Amino acid sequence: MAEEDVTRSPLEEEHALLGASLDQAGRATSYATVDDELAAFTEGCALCDVWGAYSLLMEGEKAEAFVDATCAGTPLDAGDAALEAVLSGDGSVIGVPIVARMGASEFVLWDMTPRAEALDAWLSFVQGIEQKGVAPYADVNCEDVTGGLAPLLLWGPAATRVLGDYLGAGVEPPEPGHVSTPKLDGRIASVIVRTAAVPDALLVCVPHEVARVLWRSLMSFMEVTPVGTEALRAHACQQLPWAASLVADDRVDLAKDVLVSAGLVRTTGGFIGQRGLDSAR
Repeated sequence: MAEEDVTRSPLEEEHALLGASLDQAGRATSYATVDDELAAFTEGCALCDVWGAYSLLMEGEKAEAFVDATCAGTPLDAGDAALEAVLSGDGSVIGVPIVARMGASEFVLWDMTPRAEALDAWLSFVQGIEQKGVAPYADVNCEDVTGGLAPLLLWGPAATRVLGDYLGAGVEPPEPGHVSTPKLDGRIASVIVRTAAVPDALLVCVPHEVARVLWRSLMSFMEVTPVGTEALRAHACQQLPWAASLVADDRVDLAKDVLVSAGLVRTTGGFIGQRGLDSAR
């Protein structure tokens, strides 16, 4: 059996069959026009392949301290998930990933923006910091698990209803601000993430080998419309005003009140970049 090419989306052939324009990773950038695809986000359920979204597993005894230092949002309890700002020492924004606490000492973050490379470099730098011979986060296991699962994004008023069709009796999609790991159709392992900032969007991660089966199944719903990454980016920028700043690779400066009001930064402090953010004019 040929070895799987994890550099390209396992859904590449599905996108091609639908006549999509593809990027270098085999993801659909568009199926029609962006304006046509945008309607799915507000009228039904947009379905987007976000293969290649940066994903980092952080685990160990000091993982909580590492996440609390690098991710400026409200500290997470087990089962919580949120969009959180990651700041440099001077208060500029490195990225705004989704962060989920999977257990007492296990966290996972996802970033679907062009900031992912800078985010990875920054987190690696912080993990290796030493002060007076002490490296507080040296024992944290940070593993790049990008491509470990196939991530799909369902976004729209019908998203939870559609996903609920795959859950067993008495099982519901996670509430806003939470992560869950149900079996879809009683057999497909999954990780489902739903943030309070975007409650009608669900990130669904499944094994590669079932991605095409699930895609085709989701496409059988009348409410579901496939959308490309261009429409996804446009809608995200419409719904989250600060998101437009993350599209470029340039330095990103956002005012503290903007970050706090968006729930991306906690007011209690205790995170890297707090002083720089407080002193920014």
